[in-house]
Amino acid sequence: MSHPPADTRWPIYRFPHSKLSFPDPVKLILPRARRSEEYDEINVKPEDDAYMIIYKHYSEYLPDPHKYPNYCGNTIAVRRHEALSCDPYFGGFVVTHDSIVHIVIYDDYLHDEWSLIKVGADSMRI
Repeated sequence: MSHPPADTRWPIYRFPHSKLSFPDPVKLILPRARRSEEYDEINVKPEDDAYMIIYKHYSEYLPDPHKYPNYCGNTIAVRRHEALSCDPYFGGFVVTHDSIVHIVIYDDYLHDEWSLIKVGADSMRI
């Protein structure tokens, strides 16, 4: 994957700088951990703000903080630090032909990005 432009990224631990609505209903796939196949699936309607859904989701506490690696210390238990990295940014989406949208996580500290799905014949990066 190519790194997203800096002006389209935003730190997941801060309110998003803009709003995003999808024109049609989609299933938003939010990974639970960096090296895990597990994810949370959220139905997003056209009137929903997808960026705010992402922000709120990763600001919640993990139901089982001992299940996933902690990247930032023993006392932090919110999803974004427990499961993603110390400096997770929103880095874009990978969209499949069947209206499934995967978030791309960009690690600003490591200058690396990842997603549960790779861009291929049945998907595109936005």
